[in-house]
Amino acid sequence: MNTEDATGVMIAVLASGWIRAELADALIRMSHDGRYRLNITFSWARPIPSNRQQIVRTFLESDYDYLMMFDDDVWPYGNCLDLVEAETRRIVRQQVAFRANQFELGANWRAHYLGTGPEIWSASEPFAAFCDFAGTGGSFAGCAKYFKEQDHNIACYVVEPESSPALAGRPIRDPRHRIQGGGYSRRSLRMLELAQVIPDGFLTVSDVEALEYARRLGKEEGLFVGISSGANVAAAMKLLASLHRHQTVAVLLNDTGLKYLSTDLLASE
Repeated sequence: MNTEDATGVMIAVLASGWIRAELADALIRMSHDGRYRLNITFSWARPIPSNRQQIVRTFLESDYDYLMMFDDDVWPYGNCLDLVEAETRRIVRQQVAFRANQFELGANWRAHYLGTGPEIWSASEPFAAFCDFAGTGGSFAGCAKYFKEQDHNIACYVVEPESSPALAGRPIRDPRHRIQGGGYSRRSLRMLELAQVIPDGFLTVSDVEALEYARRLGKEEGLFVGISSGANVAAAMKLLASLHRHQTVAVLLNDTGLKYLSTDLLASE
């Protein structure tokens, strides 16, 4: 980085158009901190939903070194993410920026192999299956690898959006689902390759199901979680009603609902 032109560390951010208001606020705060310079590359699906229009205006009115936007509708089935990826790599090289690329770094799946998986195993009673909504695939790959080493009979399933079952090799009807944090319409995930993990099967969950179970977890179990956590529980319920009836299925509740206050997770019913 040319320190004569700018100060601070260049951080490259790749995000989809479903970026939450809470993350947007954090990025804006970082942009006002002299220690950091931000490059943000987005893919946006048009028409932009009403609850995202203010976020768009906020970013456009803010002062960034770079702000790239690609239109999902021009590049069907989320292929514009390839353009976003290419542009992000170019800027990282040009600006000597730091990028925590969780889609490619092996530390992602290993963190779950060394941490999350053993924690679940030691704190749980025996279970027959594990299912996980795939984003980078790191949590699934790491946990599945560890579980299989403890008991090869444990069935491990990847969960995907109903409208975009790309990893299962099925047709993508619409990549613009509402289950944030995954379902990126990618046909393969580097984390599965690095961990040498092959899923035992694939499950799909609709937007409605994911939202329903996320809300139910809050109302019935006192667990304030996000939409992808709802997707995991919805998928587990399907397994318990079919292949794994009267058995135990392990899932991850990925984060709290605090990051989803601006989404329709909390929409009035």
